[in-house]
This record gives sequence, C-alpha cells and structure tokens, in this order.
Amino acid sequence: MRAVVVALMWAGCTCHPGPFAPIAAGSVGLPHRGVLTDAAMLEPTGPGFVRLRSDALGYGTPSLVHTIREACGQVGDAQSPCVVADMSARFGGALLPKHASHRTGRDVDILYFVTDIAGRPIRSPGFVRFEKHGLAKDAAGTWVRFDAARNWALVRALTMAEDARVEWIFVHPVIRDWLLKYAFEHHESKDTMSRAQLVLGLAGGPKAPHDDHMHVRVACTQAEVLTGCVASATVRDWVHTAPSPLSLMQEDPLLAEELLAPAAALSAVAQAHDE
Repeated sequence: MRAVVVALMWAGCTCHPGPFAPIAAGSVGLPHRGVLTDAAMLEPTGPGFVRLRSDALGYGTPSLVHTIREACGQVGDAQSPCVVADMSARFGGALLPKHASHRTGRDVDILYFVTDIAGRPIRSPGFVRFEKHGLAKDAAGTWVRFDAARNWALVRALTMAEDARVEWIFVHPVIRDWLLKYAFEHHESKDTMSRAQLVLGLAGGPKAPHDDHMHVRVACTQAEVLTGCVASATVRDWVHTAPSPLSLMQEDPLLAEELLAPAAALSAVAQAHDE
C-alpha cells in the first residue's frame, strides 16, 4: 500500500497525465489549472444547438458534451437554437488571453437566447451585451431582447436533469436577477429555485462580465474524481461523486489498491531500479 500512496502523491502533485501519474486521465486538475485527455467533441450542429464557430475549441468531457446535447435539445429549436461558443481544446490547457479557465473540458460558453424587438424568438446574432430593460444591439445596429423565458428554461434544464452535474452557471448579477425574478413570477418549485440560486454564480468586472453569455461548468463524475478531477465548488447535494482516493484508502484499502494498481506497479518498477 505504501507504493500506492507514493504513486498517488506523484499523481496529485503533477496534475498531468504521464509516466509519473499513470492514473491521471480525463479532466485532470481544476478548470483553471489542468489538462484534458479522452475528450469528446461537440458536433457543429445537432437537435436544438449549433456551434458559433468551426474552430478547435469544441472539446469537453463526455459528461459536458452530454449535458449540452440534452439541455439544448429540450430548449432550442431550428429557429432559435442554443448557440454554443468556446469549450476546451483537444488536450485542454491554457487558452490565454481569452479564458482563465476552460482548461480541463468542463466549461462551455453558451450565448443567451434572444428575441427580436417584437418578441419573436430568433437565433442569437453573437456576443451582444444586454443593458437595462433587457435590450442589446448587434453588430449591424439591430436591437434584440433578452429572452427570459427560454434562458430560464435552459437554466432549469441544466440544473434539474435526472443526471444533473452542473457545478456553476456564471452570469452577470443583473441577469441573475432577471432569471430568478422570471422563475419566481412563474411559480417554479422550491427545489428548482433552490438549485438555481446555488449554481447561478455572480460574475462581473471588466474582464468577465458575462452580460453577453452564460458560462456553464459541470462537476466531476465519480470516475473522474478517481483519476484527477478536482471540484471548483462545494459538491452540490444532488451531485453524487466518488470519495477521494486518499479517503478510499482509509475506508477500503483493498479496493483502493485495485483501483490504483497501475500506479503501484510503476512504483514497484522504480523501486527495483533504484535497488
């Protein structure tokens, strides 16, 4: 077991897949400090969604890609789809200066749903900044409205799915107020409101105002926790995660040794070489 602990310490310190961290895989590290392996790609278009750009930032964990497909499939349509912007690069890592996070495949930017000035749902024209009264002007000078009904529907779909794993939805403080006000006025359930209030994180300031898109982050899956994924928030009550490898060693040493067998084998080889 000592060999397992040593190997695990290497994995925890490096936070990077490789010969000294053989169990590290998938979403490794924190959203702002880590890498990504075994990434899934979100296709350019699908039921209820379309990617904003056909660039290389369309990768994420399988959990994130599934979440986008499921939530957008419920809310978006051909006339007014979810417009999905940046996710992560194929192998994660830094995307500076565009993003401080988006490094481990768990983050995605989704443009807000909009209507035309008459209230008819239309596709978002891009990153448009909403001002007071929920109005924004696109690059051509045309006014659009913040679609509170559909933006709230997306938040609800993201947080209330049967396998919901959403850790954060970062929005501008004013937009958070609009969303919760709409939900309250339309008699959303106490459970839905409670979840939304927890995951709707405030984001403001000149570098990340989030008044032109929402930033969604999914939690680590049970398998990802055991291979290096680190939560960026207190684990939500409705998100079931696996125990950390260190706590698992105390509770069930035999299971921990089996799960971490590759790390133990590497440590044994290194020890034999030293001798």
